[in-house]
Amino acid sequence: MEPEHEALFSVVNTRQLTQADVINFIEDNVHCITPMVNESAVDPLQALAAFRSLTINEAQSTTSELHDQAQSVSLLSGVEAASKKAHPLPTSLVFTYTPALGLQPQTIPLRVIVTADNGKAAIKLRPVQWSQHMKRITDDFESVLKAALDDSVTLYVADLN
Repeated sequence: MEPEHEALFSVVNTRQLTQADVINFIEDNVHCITPMVNESAVDPLQALAAFRSLTINEAQSTTSELHDQAQSVSLLSGVEAASKKAHPLPTSLVFTYTPALGLQPQTIPLRVIVTADNGKAAIKLRPVQWSQHMKRITDDFESVLKAALDDSVTLYVADLN
């Protein structure tokens, strides 16, 4: 596996990333990443500045009512993440890389999800259409194998999920 492929799997399989984790991921893979704000590409340095100065505002509202025979409780909570700088926080990171030597380059958007964990930013980079992405890699690998093997070899491909 190529280092970029390992880096992608590392952040995708991590339940909760810190600001430092995301900053390191972007810095280490800047050659593979196009930060997006909504549908527009932004400079990676602006994305780094936005993640470095991330501010979390938690809002919580609780309503409780008690009547003779019933009790009603509602809880609304929201998290607003913004950058202290003028740079908007990316909504996604488009990651383009080659999974392994001989395979075609792949592109996958990673949706940026920010939540609060005791007042600190908890970030998740969630891949969009992950199963289709993995199928493209598998299909590409299968075609490379078939091209390398002669017709006397039978190739069986199985999904072990």
